[in-house]
Amino acid sequence: PGDGIPDYLDEDSDGDGIADRDELPGDSDGDGLLDRLDCTDDGCLGDGDSDGVPNCRETELTGDPNAQSTPDYDGDGVTDGLEIGDPRCLEPQGPCSPADTDGDGVLDLSDVDDDGDAFHTTFELGLCPNGGDPTLEYRDGWSLRCGNGELYLPRNTDAARGDWLPLQPDDTPDYLDDDDDGDGALSFAEGAGDLDGDGTPNWLDPNDVDGPDADADLDGIDNATEAELGLDPYDDDSDNDGVADLVETGDPGRPTDTDDDGLIDALDDDDDDDGLPTVLEGIADPDGDDIPNHLDTDSDGDGTPDATEGLTDYDCDKIPAFLDPLDDEGPCTVVPAPRERYQRGSCSSAPQGPVGSLIVLLLIAGSSRRRKVAAR
Repeated sequence: PGDGIPDYLDEDSDGDGIADRDELPGDSDGDGLLDRLDCTDDGCLGDGDSDGVPNCRETELTGDPNAQSTPDYDGDGVTDGLEIGDPRCLEPQGPCSPADTDGDGVLDLSDVDDDGDAFHTTFELGLCPNGGDPTLEYRDGWSLRCGNGELYLPRNTDAARGDWLPLQPDDTPDYLDDDDDGDGALSFAEGAGDLDGDGTPNWLDPNDVDGPDADADLDGIDNATEAELGLDPYDDDSDNDGVADLVETGDPGRPTDTDDDGLIDALDDDDDDDGLPTVLEGIADPDGDDIPNHLDTDSDGDGTPDATEGLTDYDCDKIPAFLDPLDDEGPCTVVPAPRERYQRGSCSSAPQGPVGSLIVLLLIAGSSRRRKVAAR
């Protein structure tokens, strides 16, 4: 009506954009007007906002007749038809249990924070690739779309990725998930801060200790500093020598290099360059000089360098020489290398040894005999 064409000549009598021949021969919204003469769908059985929820049901659940005219009653970016949850609520009448995800007594279709994590549903939907907000558009039904018309699906931060993160993956979109990043900590508890300084807020960060400000290995040195020094941010003893990075590093601004070999102690497996690995020397101080073994070139204080004494147990007392100030007081001693049995002396033509003596005697006896014969 109102187009100046009498109904009997008008193919669309009610001007609703649907030809009379395509409208049901009845009153689908229950308002007493035949569909071909009804330009609105505002009856109790109708769906005036095309959100999938009958008008009377929306009024019943919200207590507000205006809910019939908006597809997203709470304005959070999710249509009432999706937020209502129970398919039975899509019927005009009958029992149904509409969704109240966070159990706060406010139905999702009226709740701006459906999961009760202190982050509004609109915010949790996420952003389009171009950084803009998705918006509801009607194209044979309501859907979220980006500026280029591309269909947009609500963000799910902890969707499975085929990796060790997130720790607890799920198929629940963020706006219905009380642990958005799947790290086992509630989004409400994590908050919007950025603990590790990686640019991702805690509630959306499945790994809160991988950023530069965090200390992943809890060794007292932040990740950024460890990376700068060449240490392993996930290992509190980067060189695996038994001495923690924090102890070996000292002042991160001037990290310790005990033996001045260009390799800082935290990366050096022989901190004092005595030939004995730090992991074997340990941090004890048996000689009481306030220098731990791994930094002491004479660990037992006996005046002989560790490099000379080494790991040998000379006196069998089960104490390696570099830790034993009394190397010769154990149950045994190492036999020294035998001396050279024969030594060179001055040159002599005289016979040596028993054979030589016998020859001398024979010569003397022969000489005497010759003298007797000559006398006769």
